[in-house]
Amino acid sequence: MLLSKRVIVCSFVVVSMLAAGLLGFMKYDEIIKRLDFSSAGNVTHLPFQRVENGKWGMIGADGELLFETCFDNEPTVVINNRFYAKNKDGLWDLYSIDSSSPKRIGLSSYRYAGLFYADVAPVVRPGHCIEIIDRNGNVLHQIDKLAGRQVLRMSDFSESLAVIELDNHRFGAVDTAGRIVVQPQYDNLYPCHDGRMIGEMADRMVVLDKVGSEILSIPLKKDFTHDFRYRDGVFLIQQQYRKKKKWKVFNLDGFEISHGEADEIVGVSKNRIITKKDNRSVLSDFEGQEVFSVDGLLVFSTMENRLWNTDAFGRLHLMDTKGKELRHSDFCDVLNFENYNFSECSLGKNVSVVSCGMNRWTLVDDDGHVGDEFYSLGTFNLADNWLYNEQLDFNYLVSQLQISEQGLDGMTFESKATEVAMRSGDIDAINYTELYDIRYVKSLGKGTVTIAVEFSDQVGRSDGSFTDMKPDYFEVRFDDTGIFHRNLNEIFNALNSCVSHLKGVEHVEKQGRNAMVYRMSDRVSCVVYRNQFGVYLMMSIGDDSEEEMKVIAQDEEQEQSDAEKVTNDEIPFGDDAD
Repeated sequence: MLLSKRVIVCSFVVVSMLAAGLLGFMKYDEIIKRLDFSSAGNVTHLPFQRVENGKWGMIGADGELLFETCFDNEPTVVINNRFYAKNKDGLWDLYSIDSSSPKRIGLSSYRYAGLFYADVAPVVRPGHCIEIIDRNGNVLHQIDKLAGRQVLRMSDFSESLAVIELDNHRFGAVDTAGRIVVQPQYDNLYPCHDGRMIGEMADRMVVLDKVGSEILSIPLKKDFTHDFRYRDGVFLIQQQYRKKKKWKVFNLDGFEISHGEADEIVGVSKNRIITKKDNRSVLSDFEGQEVFSVDGLLVFSTMENRLWNTDAFGRLHLMDTKGKELRHSDFCDVLNFENYNFSECSLGKNVSVVSCGMNRWTLVDDDGHVGDEFYSLGTFNLADNWLYNEQLDFNYLVSQLQISEQGLDGMTFESKATEVAMRSGDIDAINYTELYDIRYVKSLGKGTVTIAVEFSDQVGRSDGSFTDMKPDYFEVRFDDTGIFHRNLNEIFNALNSCVSHLKGVEHVEKQGRNAMVYRMSDRVSCVVYRNQFGVYLMMSIGDDSEEEMKVIAQDEEQEQSDAEKVTNDEIPFGDDAD
């Protein structure tokens, strides 16, 4: 089965997917909206199978077989004579092709691994922070905390720069020695491409050079969504308001380049631009002069001076830059490296990987000649584009919840409903007309917690306005999933350590081994408890808040005790909190 990173070229999705890929960027993940990093390097070999469900081998860009039937699990592509393959434990092992057969490098296995786009690569061993290794697997640098904050994750390298995300969800970039080059101050940061990076802030977008200097700044329109591209010295912005989209093209001096009245910009390459209107594609230069036009979708190929034209049946035809079709070859799929954000990475300027149907893949040269067919040659394994820090400081993560004697996550019992709604990201009061609570998910490291804020009456009115209600209850829930899985004891202890050290705590009462009750003041109390599903913090205000928290603690303690008796297998929470 082909990886999700592959872009399938078909008549239904080809416009949107190829347009994004050929412009050099893809979407950020669900946490930060869009990101799948571009890279620089030369792919020299691709993994393949002779037969379906067979073992994996490697074939070179020249069509020469390197080895076959060596791996049970799919290896990555080969860059700089290095590749990875997953072992029986699901961890990455590093291999070399310096000899005629694959050779294991080093003794370490990795939870996350980036390819050797440079002479170094980022990796993460189980339970460790991010590390940068050399081609022999030696650790050169550790990436744990930068600029006084914990690094949550890091991208692979693109043109010797890697994007980092800190625990305050600000983005910057580091070089191959782990030194900060772009200060972590951006809401989003796109990978380095053609010597440029794009930083996104709340009110503007900036183009940065490779030393982090801003060379172009463009204000962002309020209430518009934006998508950004940079390629071959040209900067593209797609503005969208509701369903209406508009593309603008700028050079690095900030001057707008005309591209006619096209519905969409499909691609830019070497002072040429492909636009699309209705069902017709046009290749033109930056002066607006049309070179040729064709029916269907026209996209740039990674082969020099070659393009692909998709007809009405979803078949791809290889064309030159004058519009001439080559050898009348048609294919049902193509692996353009730019679909994977490889600005300088290819199998060479004169070869592409194409599908002839039925999951049979081959290499085609710039004249349209095809080579031998293989099964699953089209699989394109890039290892991990994002690498996550596994040496997490749970006390530090908990501190990001901003727990105080009067609330959490920047809210207090005096916060109005509209302020709480703003924290959740949903500020439409109509969505709360019959609700007494506001719930949202907050990112902490690679994991997420659920925050619930409850009120004594409804939050929103039917006229679209918020009521004046203030919270009387806060809750945070850590589920036993993601980075919190098997770390419930650490989270429980970290929460108790945080709450017990608050200045306003007047009284602490232990309720068995799984719950602690805290009185913050005469009217505010808190409980921290754990069960087989997760860890919870609850805080309420009222004359009976302490008794309320004690009842919750006792109920949860009894429920946990009953669950342990049923399973006859006590949950290993470790030592009791102090």
